Amino acid sequence: MDGIFVYWFGWIFWGVVTFFGSNLKMRFWMGCGILLILILLPIEISIMNTSYHLVYIGSAFFLYFYVQTLRRQEKYIYFLFMSLTVSACFAGFRLMLIYDPVIAFIDSRWMLACLVVIICYFLTSTLKKRYILSVSGLIHGEYLLALTPFYHQDQAIGNLYFFDILFITTSLFGVGFMIRIIISWISSFIKSQPVPRSSRQYTGNQLK
Repeated sequence: MDGIFVYWFGWIFWGVVTFFGSNLKMRFWMGCGILLILILLPIEISIMNTSYHLVYIGSAFFLYFYVQTLRRQEKYIYFLFMSLTVSACFAGFRLMLIYDPVIAFIDSRWMLACLVVIICYFLTSTLKKRYILSVSGLIHGEYLLALTPFYHQDQAIGNLYFFDILFITTSLFGVGFMIRIIISWISSFIKSQPVPRSSRQYTGNQLK
């Protein structure tokens, strides 16, 4: 059923941010943002005889706002190249599912999310850049797929299937972030422990 993951993970994210966030201002705005996404998710608008989900358009505006903060031109070009790579892989795998659905040995949404996460992991270095790149690749990949004749015209661009993949991708990045924090905490804890010393000490005469 399309949409089950976006609502499940959406409410989980809202609960984590609301009750476990450290910054009060961040908790408020992120909590309101998640609730707004869940409320506006079913709303569709029509632009030039093409239906779009409202949250899909909002996500695209958020993405372009971030991209315009990149100051150097080479960063634009590199980000564009990486985004096109992820988009092509996403759209290509969706087309493969149409031609040969037997390759989906598990839920195709999880397969697509894992594919995007793996590609973004090798293309960029930081968690923030990887997540922004995954959002860009998914948004443009969805639109690229809609340009093909195999896309169902009765479906809006950015449907619940798409947002299931987006939220699963977000969850995978979140799990990776938590694992990194746990490893860092364990490493700091081990380093803070005193080094054990031998109970037997030798003097200079004993060593001769």
